[in-house]
Amino acid sequence: MPVEPPSPTIAPTQHQIRSQVQRILNAPAFAETERLRGLFSWLIDETLAGHGSQLKESLIGVEVFHRDTTWDPQSDALVRVQMRNLRIRLARHYESDGLNDQLIITIPRGQYVPSFEFRTPEQETPVSARSRHRTWLIVLTATLAVAASAGLLALSWHPFGSTLKLGLLPFQNLSGDAANEFVALGLTEELTALLARSPALRVASLPAMAGNSAESTADLQKKAQEAHVEFILVGSLRHTGPQQGNAWSVTARLLDVRRGFYIWSEHISVTAADLEAVPESFATAIRQTLSLPPSDPAQPPALPVQRSRNLVEAHELYLRGLYFRSRTTEGGLPKARQLFEQSVKLDPHHDRAHAALGDAYLTQGFHEDREPMGYFEAARREADIALELDPGLPEAAALRGRIAMVIDWNAQAAETYLRKALQSAPGIARTHQSYAIFLMSRARDAEALDQIRLARELDPITMSTANDYGVTLYAARQFDEALHETSRLLAVAPQSSGAHFLRGTVLTMLGRHTESLAEFDTALKTQPHASEIMARYGAALARAGRIAQARAVLTELEKAPVVHVHCALLLTALNEPEKAVAELKKGITAHETDMLFLDAEPLFDSLRPLPAYQQVRRRVGLAP
Repeated sequence: MPVEPPSPTIAPTQHQIRSQVQRILNAPAFAETERLRGLFSWLIDETLAGHGSQLKESLIGVEVFHRDTTWDPQSDALVRVQMRNLRIRLARHYESDGLNDQLIITIPRGQYVPSFEFRTPEQETPVSARSRHRTWLIVLTATLAVAASAGLLALSWHPFGSTLKLGLLPFQNLSGDAANEFVALGLTEELTALLARSPALRVASLPAMAGNSAESTADLQKKAQEAHVEFILVGSLRHTGPQQGNAWSVTARLLDVRRGFYIWSEHISVTAADLEAVPESFATAIRQTLSLPPSDPAQPPALPVQRSRNLVEAHELYLRGLYFRSRTTEGGLPKARQLFEQSVKLDPHHDRAHAALGDAYLTQGFHEDREPMGYFEAARREADIALELDPGLPEAAALRGRIAMVIDWNAQAAETYLRKALQSAPGIARTHQSYAIFLMSRARDAEALDQIRLARELDPITMSTANDYGVTLYAARQFDEALHETSRLLAVAPQSSGAHFLRGTVLTMLGRHTESLAEFDTALKTQPHASEIMARYGAALARAGRIAQARAVLTELEKAPVVHVHCALLLTALNEPEKAVAELKKGITAHETDMLFLDAEPLFDSLRPLPAYQQVRRRVGLAP
């Protein structure tokens, strides 16, 4: 029951306090967060026992989080991070279920002793956690106010709730050292992710500039027209000062494409230790310039503390990991994973590094023919850590959604997490792409196409987005449109094995067998032992009437390691439905990811009348 105070001027009793504490601990804001529940209860107990003056960061680390007595709070932000999370959860409670609670419990910023006060009749609902926080980041953003004010005047006509489209060019590395490309890419990725959290803004990634020379306004306007964006953000960075390795000069400018002039620009000089703050600083100023409502991520930036060398190095390792993650076609994934592992070892509370590490583990698991579950479970662990550190982190929610989909085969959880990620950051192309794949697996074709088109609009550069658009068209049985998309892919990347593979798959369904086999031959030259390419090549042979050759391919597929779904594809094309269903049952036992896409595969349409096939579908969790 809510606390009923006799008078707001009377101090609450211990009974009233404990009653309110129990109400808070049972509220949704504190569900499934045992660590914060334990911290909150311990702080309350110590305060009511009269030990408030003894509450210090070092004591909390030892008593609540079981650190040893040699623990150094300056190099480990555990307590600060969890206190920040606790304040956010308390604010969230009083803004929702606790909106009418009479007893308000807060923990003032920079302190560890809870305060208790009754709500007065004229007192407003407590403001959000973010609006109460003023951090060292404000030192940077305050310098942007004058430049931003011009944008506020220029764009004040823009209606609230409508959507703007901004194109973001990769930051240019003007340091003269190619080894620093990771900093430029890291700034680009982090700024994109922060701006993507604005519901009224769509951020499209644009191709990099040629060389290091700035493009003219006319060139940028042409690029904007091609990408259908209203604004373009360009930026660069270089070393400055006598110790160039530790000082950076970062510049960014925002071009109003229609008017043909820059409506905001800013130049910031920072040390390597403060470089992490630059994306948030720029994102805040850009939102102000475009008259957008402020973004409200679940966590504000950290408390003002002197960042240790370990934390600075951990963030640098994270940025390097992002760089190598973008070079997956060049074998960058193992290196990225190693860098993310080093980052979280130095800073166990770097939520984005944990999310990136989990994503790397998940991707690695898909490339492992033997024992991928170890990587998948590691991905789950990192996702859970990231969500514990920041329950609103969209990258972590999206990762958890992908895990629920491909590992747990839990459609409800997958959609919940993916929609949560999109709600937190509606402008992240990869999340729309993941949601499109989920929808495709559920045969919700119209929704899937909407999501993948939006992903392609936000990220027209990445080949996987364009490729998945073609795959989604294929799953929707729109074969002519899918074939057209493969022509566009090959015009951009004529050597792409994936594009040739997709084109061969589509041509098979169109009955153009000679062309189909030629496309598979091209794809197999690059990946001669790829199980799925071999299976679809065999299916094309079977549908072309070349049965002996198709069976020879089946013999190869049945050698270890066997992917049972791929064998089922070829057996279906060979008109052996019972054997195909038997392979699919083995696919369930082996927990093969491709089992989720039975409804997305046109070749399996002929199996639908079979009761045994419908049983397989139900076991995978597909709708009747």
